[in-house]
Amino acid sequence: ALGDYETAIFKWLQVKEGMLHEWGMKNSGDAYFNLKQYRESEHIYCELKSNDKNVQLEKYLGLSNVYKHVDQSEKLLIVYKELIKIDINYRTVYQDALEFFENQSKYNDAFSLVIRKNEELTNDSIVKVLNYFKLDINGEIVFDDALSKFLTRVWEQQTNMCSVVFSQ
Repeated sequence: ALGDYETAIFKWLQVKEGMLHEWGMKNSGDAYFNLKQYRESEHIYCELKSNDKNVQLEKYLGLSNVYKHVDQSEKLLIVYKELIKIDINYRTVYQDALEFFENQSKYNDAFSLVIRKNEELTNDSIVKVLNYFKLDINGEIVFDDALSKFLTRVWEQQTNMCSVVFSQ
């Protein structure tokens, strides 16, 4: 297996241009990581420049693995913030970042992460709810009973929450 990783690194680093070069560097970083050559793995990942979202995400996930193994929490914090910025929903980014923030007592970061995730879920829900709106023959907006009940519940919850907050 050792020779397989070394051969893979050699072959991937021969590719010098284009998308295959970017993935080759990423794969070489992974191979160095699997060989427990963390410094070399970090170096390859850090040298990797790409405009491709997936390559960037995989690069930062690779760096997160390196920094976990060499116990560099300051660098890991930066990496998680980059991953969140690129795509909070990619693979285990949200769960891993939240766990890290909590373990490091970075509660402001954890709170911000949860709020951001909740905002995304809420925005997705609003889009889904808007799909229930219909136009009648005269162009008037109408909606079915399920949407009426949903909007009534949301209104009541918001009203109750506001009355609790402002009564204090």
